[in-house]
Amino acid sequence: MTLIETNVAVAVIVAVVIVVAVIAAAVIAAVAAVVTVAAVATITAAVTMIAVAVAITAAITVAVAATTITKIR
Repeated sequence: MTLIETNVAVAVIVAVVIVVAVIAAAVIAAVAAVVTVAAVATITAAVTMIAVAVAITAAITVAVAATTITKIR
């Protein structure tokens, strides 16, 4: 191969490596985004469940306290 052919071959290989790297980076970013969205959704659901549990606990506590106060009277 001549010097020009070698340079072209190297340029093509470099270009292919760059394209593959960019595609890989895009795929990794997409997967990370999906994982992040899933994590946020999971955390949001967990926080909601905790809030509901706290609300139920508070309601039970108030009901028990009210019943106890009524019995004391």
